[in-house]
Amino acid sequence: MNLSEKDQLYNWHPYTQHQTVGLLPAIVKGQGAVLWDEHGNEYLDAIASWWVNPYGHSNPVMAEAIYKQLTTLEHVLFGGFTNKPAVELAEKLLSLLPSNQKKVFFSDNGSTAVEVALKAAMQYFYNKKEVRRRILAFDDAFHGDTFGAMASSGITFFTEAFQGSLVDV
Repeated sequence: MNLSEKDQLYNWHPYTQHQTVGLLPAIVKGQGAVLWDEHGNEYLDAIASWWVNPYGHSNPVMAEAIYKQLTTLEHVLFGGFTNKPAVELAEKLLSLLPSNQKKVFFSDNGSTAVEVALKAAMQYFYNKKEVRRRILAFDDAFHGDTFGAMASSGITFFTEAFQGSLVDV
């Protein structure tokens, strides 16, 4: 059984209709903007998630920086703890931003970033005692696979199923 067949048995992918999709390409390698599947087929990575957009796949500078960090501290929950790289990066980012920007929020993925942006916007207007019931978003766009990100996407099958949940509160 190949990797794509095993994937179909064991994994549930976001935004995927598993009854109709068939086997997904099993990517085994990437270099720059190119991906290769288990059969040697090449794909141009036009999605470029995570750091791949600016740096490309298998970037040696990025790999070395990640390796160095992994030998010191792999992960610590950011809710209730902090760490030196997070403080240093926040300080550096804020030095590049306009002076009205006082804090940064780190997220490990786009879905969470959208989710937090929704929460921050809702909290902002709640604190001002202003009622806001609409979220502006691109129609039929992928904003992530968390509940709030999906609800704000305008993708018909989801927004109709949850009419009023977040899209028109």
